[in-house]
Amino acid sequence: MNSCPRCATVLLANSTVCSSCGLMLNAAPSTPAAPAAAAPPVAAPQTVLPQTVLPPQAAPQPVVPPQAPPQVVPPQAVPPQAVPPAMPAAVPPSVLPTTNPDITPDKGNREPQDRKRLMVLLAILVIVVIAGVAYYEIHNSSSNNSAPAPPAAGAQSLTAPSTAPTSAPPQAALTQAEQNAQSDLRQLAVAEQSYLTLHNRYTTSSAGLDKAGYRRGHFRGTTSYAGVRGTKDFCLVGSGGGKAPFFLFDSARRGLQPASFPSAASAEGACSDPAIKHFARIT
Repeated sequence: MNSCPRCATVLLANSTVCSSCGLMLNAAPSTPAAPAAAAPPVAAPQTVLPQTVLPPQAAPQPVVPPQAPPQVVPPQAVPPQAVPPAMPAAVPPSVLPTTNPDITPDKGNREPQDRKRLMVLLAILVIVVIAGVAYYEIHNSSSNNSAPAPPAAGAQSLTAPSTAPTSAPPQAALTQAEQNAQSDLRQLAVAEQSYLTLHNRYTTSSAGLDKAGYRRGHFRGTTSYAGVRGTKDFCLVGSGGGKAPFFLFDSARRGLQPASFPSAASAEGACSDPAIKHFARIT
């Protein structure tokens, strides 16, 4: 049996380490050993602490210092530069205006439109003139019918000296048929003037006078005849229902004559223009 020289703990014979203080022991022979010199003081046992095993760490990444934000350089004012004048673009010869107005590119498109507008304006003007003259003549006839004027003093001297028959004396009051005959002659005279404006001549055509504004059949029971001389003048003869008396509208004498006639032939002979010999029936 052995004992620990430090703490005197009883140990087994073959123990090499003290179980109490952990002192390493040297194995010695079983023979008693000679008294040894005093052993030097043994240092206190050091407690071995278990070491903490740290997990492997990732390799540190280099720290990138923050970069300063880019500096914005304000734009520098650019001094204005003189802009050279633009050169006029070359115009092809086909586009250049020509001095001949008959070959302008757009004349073919504008000429029909201008002509149409001119015709519309002319037609409106003719209608206005016809309406105004008809209004004046109708009202003038109504005032004349209330107090018929006597024939002019020189009326007989203006007619043909040998062929002009004696006119019938004017009646004190006109019947409705006679008033219609006079109004129809005034309307027919307005149509003659309109036809002269459009065609530069008078006419005895019923269709032409209808187109010029004559309202055929507006005054029922009237009969009218027309005689013209080109662009000079015209005479109109009419009656109520083809019966006497007959009335004469002479353009050379500026209107409807106050005298009445017993027949159409006598009224035609009283026309101031002896060149008008043929009278065509209109209504």
